[in-house]
Amino acid sequence: MPSTNPEGTNFPPEDAALPPAPTCFTSLCSFKLPEPHSNGVSVQEDPVQKRFASILGQRRPQDWPASPIIDIDGFMEHVDPYRIGVFPVVDMKKVDMTAYNEGKPIHERVELILYRLLKPLPSDGTDGYDANAHIVAHAFTVDRNGIIMLANHMGFGWSLAKAASLSYSLVVHVNPEDAVMREGDDQWWVQEATFPRAGAGRGIIMSKIWSPDGVHVATEYQDGLIRSFESQNKGKL
Repeated sequence: MPSTNPEGTNFPPEDAALPPAPTCFTSLCSFKLPEPHSNGVSVQEDPVQKRFASILGQRRPQDWPASPIIDIDGFMEHVDPYRIGVFPVVDMKKVDMTAYNEGKPIHERVELILYRLLKPLPSDGTDGYDANAHIVAHAFTVDRNGIIMLANHMGFGWSLAKAASLSYSLVVHVNPEDAVMREGDDQWWVQEATFPRAGAGRGIIMSKIWSPDGVHVATEYQDGLIRSFESQNKGKL
Protein backbone atom coordinates (compact mmCIF):
# COMPACT_ATOMS: atom_id res chain seq x y z
CA MET A 1 0.00 0.00 0.00
CA PRO A 2 1.16 3.62 -0.50
CA SER A 3 3.09 5.06 2.43
CA THR A 4 1.34 7.25 4.99
CA ASN A 5 4.07 9.79 4.25
CA PRO A 6 2.86 11.70 1.17
CA GLU A 7 6.32 13.10 0.49
CA GLY A 8 7.79 9.61 0.20
CA THR A 9 11.06 10.63 1.87
CA ASN A 10 10.88 7.94 4.54
CA PHE A 11 8.67 5.14 5.83
CA PRO A 12 7.11 6.00 9.21
CA PRO A 13 6.21 3.23 11.71
CA GLU A 14 2.52 3.68 10.86
CA ASP A 15 3.20 2.03 7.50
CA ALA A 16 3.62 -1.32 9.26
CA ALA A 17 -0.08 -1.29 10.19
CA LEU A 18 -1.31 -0.82 6.62
CA PRO A 19 -3.13 -3.73 4.96
CA PRO A 20 -0.88 -5.77 2.64
CA ALA A 21 -0.92 -5.09 -1.08
CA PRO A 22 -0.18 -7.72 -3.77
CA THR A 23 3.20 -9.35 -3.05
CA CYS A 24 6.08 -8.28 -5.29
CA PHE A 25 8.99 -9.11 -2.98
CA THR A 26 9.60 -11.61 -0.20
CA SER A 27 12.41 -11.78 2.35
CA LEU A 28 13.37 -14.53 4.78
CA CYS A 29 16.11 -14.02 7.37
CA SER A 30 16.96 -17.02 9.54
CA PHE A 31 18.65 -15.70 12.67
CA LYS A 32 20.56 -18.09 14.93
CA LEU A 33 19.78 -18.74 18.58
CA PRO A 34 22.84 -19.52 20.75
CA GLU A 35 23.73 -23.19 21.12
CA PRO A 36 25.49 -23.46 24.50
CA HIS A 37 26.12 -27.19 24.11
CA SER A 38 27.81 -27.87 20.79
CA ASN A 39 27.85 -31.40 19.39
CA GLY A 40 31.33 -30.72 18.06
CA VAL A 41 30.32 -30.74 14.39
CA SER A 42 31.41 -27.77 12.28
CA VAL A 43 31.90 -28.31 8.56
CA GLN A 44 32.75 -25.77 5.88
CA GLU A 45 34.85 -25.48 2.72
CA ASP A 46 38.29 -23.83 2.74
CA PRO A 47 37.98 -20.15 3.69
CA VAL A 48 37.81 -17.56 0.94
CA GLN A 49 41.04 -16.08 2.36
CA LYS A 50 42.82 -19.38 1.53
CA ARG A 51 41.21 -20.10 -1.84
CA PHE A 52 41.92 -16.59 -3.16
CA ALA A 53 45.11 -15.91 -1.19
CA SER A 54 47.13 -15.03 -4.30
CA ILE A 55 44.64 -12.32 -5.28
CA LEU A 56 43.86 -10.95 -1.83
CA GLY A 57 47.57 -10.84 -1.04
CA GLN A 58 48.28 -8.40 -3.87
CA ARG A 59 47.52 -5.43 -1.61
CA ARG A 60 46.23 -4.48 1.82
CA PRO A 61 42.42 -4.62 2.16
CA GLN A 62 42.15 -0.85 2.59
CA ASP A 63 44.14 -0.29 -0.63
CA TRP A 64 41.60 -1.91 -2.95
CA PRO A 65 39.30 0.62 -4.69
CA ALA A 66 36.07 1.57 -3.01
CA SER A 67 33.05 -0.55 -3.88
CA PRO A 68 30.78 1.39 -6.26
CA ILE A 69 27.57 2.98 -5.02
CA ILE A 70 25.73 1.24 -7.88
CA ASP A 71 27.89 -1.44 -9.47
CA ILE A 72 26.79 -1.21 -13.07
CA ASP A 73 29.18 -0.11 -15.84
CA GLY A 74 26.93 2.47 -17.50
CA PHE A 75 26.18 4.24 -14.22
CA MET A 76 29.81 4.38 -13.16
CA GLU A 77 30.80 6.59 -16.09
CA HIS A 78 28.61 9.39 -14.72
CA VAL A 79 29.36 9.12 -11.00
CA ASP A 80 31.63 11.38 -8.98
CA PRO A 81 34.49 8.97 -8.16
CA TYR A 82 34.96 10.54 -4.74
CA ARG A 83 31.47 9.42 -3.77
CA ILE A 84 32.14 5.80 -4.65
CA GLY A 85 32.04 3.58 -1.61
CA VAL A 86 30.18 6.00 0.64
CA PHE A 87 27.75 3.73 2.46
CA PRO A 88 26.09 3.71 5.88
CA VAL A 89 27.58 1.45 8.56
CA VAL A 90 30.49 -0.07 6.63
CA ASP A 91 33.56 0.77 4.57
CA MET A 92 33.47 -1.39 1.43
CA LYS A 93 36.28 -2.29 -0.98
CA LYS A 94 36.01 -4.19 -4.25
CA VAL A 95 38.73 -6.69 -5.13
CA ASP A 96 39.76 -6.67 -8.79
CA MET A 97 38.68 -10.10 -10.05
CA THR A 98 38.99 -9.23 -13.76
CA ALA A 99 41.89 -11.56 -14.49
CA TYR A 100 40.36 -14.43 -12.50
CA ASN A 101 36.97 -14.13 -14.23
CA GLU A 102 38.38 -13.67 -17.73
CA GLY A 103 37.09 -16.38 -20.07
CA LYS A 104 35.03 -18.13 -17.43
CA PRO A 105 31.29 -18.78 -17.88
CA ILE A 106 29.09 -16.65 -15.63
CA HIS A 107 28.35 -19.44 -13.18
CA GLU A 108 32.09 -19.83 -12.45
CA ARG A 109 32.82 -16.14 -11.89
CA VAL A 110 33.36 -14.62 -8.45
CA GLU A 111 33.17 -11.12 -6.97
CA LEU A 112 34.89 -10.35 -3.67
CA ILE A 113 33.83 -7.38 -1.54
CA LEU A 114 35.77 -6.52 1.62
CA TYR A 115 34.03 -4.58 4.37
CA ARG A 116 34.42 -3.42 7.95
CA LEU A 117 32.55 -1.11 10.31
CA LEU A 118 32.98 2.63 9.89
CA LYS A 119 32.15 3.13 13.56
CA PRO A 120 31.12 0.81 16.41
CA LEU A 121 27.46 -0.17 16.41
CA PRO A 122 25.33 0.81 19.45
CA SER A 123 25.72 -1.44 22.48
CA ASP A 124 22.85 -3.45 23.92
CA GLY A 125 23.92 -2.34 27.39
CA THR A 126 24.97 -5.80 28.62
CA ASP A 127 27.94 -7.46 26.95
CA GLY A 128 28.78 -4.41 24.88
CA TYR A 129 27.43 -5.77 21.60
CA ASP A 130 23.98 -6.13 20.07
CA ALA A 131 24.69 -9.20 17.96
CA ASN A 132 21.39 -8.94 16.07
CA ALA A 133 22.29 -5.41 14.97
CA HIS A 134 25.51 -6.78 13.51
CA ILE A 135 23.64 -9.52 11.66
CA VAL A 136 21.29 -6.92 10.19
CA ALA A 137 24.33 -4.88 9.12
CA HIS A 138 25.74 -7.93 7.30
CA ALA A 139 22.40 -8.50 5.56
CA PHE A 140 22.24 -4.86 4.52
CA THR A 141 25.83 -4.86 3.26
CA VAL A 142 25.68 -7.94 1.02
CA ASP A 143 22.49 -6.58 -0.57
CA ARG A 144 24.12 -3.22 -1.29
CA ASN A 145 24.41 -4.02 -5.01
CA GLY A 146 22.93 -7.49 -4.95
CA ILE A 147 21.40 -8.62 -8.21
CA ILE A 148 22.81 -5.59 -10.07
CA MET A 149 26.28 -7.14 -9.90
CA LEU A 150 25.07 -9.94 -12.16
CA ALA A 151 23.99 -7.53 -14.91
CA ASN A 152 27.60 -6.65 -15.78
CA HIS A 153 28.47 -10.33 -16.23
CA MET A 154 25.39 -10.83 -18.40
CA GLY A 155 26.62 -8.10 -20.75
CA PHE A 156 23.97 -5.60 -19.65
CA GLY A 157 26.42 -3.12 -18.12
CA TRP A 158 25.55 -0.49 -20.71
CA SER A 159 22.02 -1.59 -21.58
CA LEU A 160 20.35 -2.46 -18.27
CA ALA A 161 16.67 -1.55 -18.48
CA LYS A 162 15.25 -3.19 -15.35
CA ALA A 163 16.65 -4.86 -12.25
CA ALA A 164 14.58 -5.71 -9.20
CA SER A 165 14.85 -8.14 -6.32
CA LEU A 166 12.03 -10.66 -6.13
CA SER A 167 13.16 -12.69 -3.14
CA TYR A 168 15.94 -12.46 -0.57
CA SER A 169 17.05 -15.07 1.96
CA LEU A 170 19.75 -14.89 4.61
CA VAL A 171 20.73 -17.89 6.73
CA VAL A 172 23.08 -17.45 9.70
CA HIS A 173 25.22 -20.53 10.42
CA VAL A 174 26.90 -19.51 13.68
CA ASN A 175 25.99 -18.32 17.16
CA PRO A 176 25.07 -14.61 17.12
CA GLU A 177 28.21 -13.45 18.91
CA ASP A 178 30.32 -14.96 16.10
CA ALA A 179 28.76 -12.48 13.65
CA VAL A 180 29.86 -9.42 15.65
CA MET A 181 32.17 -7.07 13.72
CA ARG A 182 35.10 -5.84 15.80
CA GLU A 183 37.20 -2.75 15.31
CA GLY A 184 40.71 -2.89 13.86
CA ASP A 185 42.75 -2.66 10.67
CA ASP A 186 42.68 -6.45 10.33
CA GLN A 187 38.92 -6.82 10.85
CA TRP A 188 37.87 -7.07 7.22
CA TRP A 189 34.94 -9.33 6.38
CA VAL A 190 34.48 -10.81 2.91
CA GLN A 191 31.41 -11.11 0.72
CA GLU A 192 32.03 -13.89 -1.80
CA ALA A 193 29.41 -13.47 -4.53
CA THR A 194 28.69 -16.04 -7.22
CA PHE A 195 26.04 -16.24 -9.93
CA PRO A 196 24.75 -19.82 -10.31
CA ARG A 197 22.00 -19.16 -12.88
CA ALA A 198 20.77 -16.50 -15.29
CA GLY A 199 18.14 -16.73 -18.00
CA ALA A 200 14.62 -15.86 -19.13
CA GLY A 201 14.86 -12.39 -17.64
CA ARG A 202 15.84 -13.66 -14.19
CA GLY A 203 19.06 -14.18 -12.29
CA ILE A 204 20.44 -15.53 -9.03
CA ILE A 205 23.21 -14.20 -6.81
CA MET A 206 24.53 -16.22 -3.88
CA SER A 207 26.83 -14.61 -1.34
CA LYS A 208 28.83 -16.26 1.41
CA ILE A 209 29.80 -14.04 4.33
CA TRP A 210 33.25 -14.82 5.73
CA SER A 211 34.66 -13.50 9.01
CA PRO A 212 38.21 -12.09 9.23
CA ASP A 213 39.19 -15.43 10.79
CA GLY A 214 37.86 -17.42 7.83
CA VAL A 215 34.58 -18.63 9.32
CA HIS A 216 31.59 -19.04 6.99
CA VAL A 217 29.14 -17.01 9.05
CA ALA A 218 26.10 -16.70 6.76
CA THR A 219 24.78 -17.27 3.25
CA GLU A 220 22.58 -14.92 1.21
CA TYR A 221 20.50 -16.06 -1.75
CA GLN A 222 18.73 -13.54 -3.96
CA ASP A 223 16.48 -13.96 -6.99
CA GLY A 224 15.82 -10.99 -9.24
CA LEU A 225 14.45 -9.60 -12.48
CA ILE A 226 17.12 -8.50 -14.99
CA ARG A 227 16.29 -7.13 -18.42
CA SER A 228 18.23 -5.16 -21.01
CA PHE A 229 16.86 -2.57 -23.37
CA GLU A 230 17.39 -5.00 -26.24
CA SER A 231 15.40 -7.82 -24.63
CA GLN A 232 12.70 -5.41 -23.47
CA ASN A 233 12.19 -4.13 -27.03
CA LYS A 234 12.49 -7.53 -28.69
CA GLY A 235 9.58 -8.15 -30.99
CA LYS A 236 8.44 -4.53 -31.10
CA LEU A 237 8.43 -2.36 -34.19
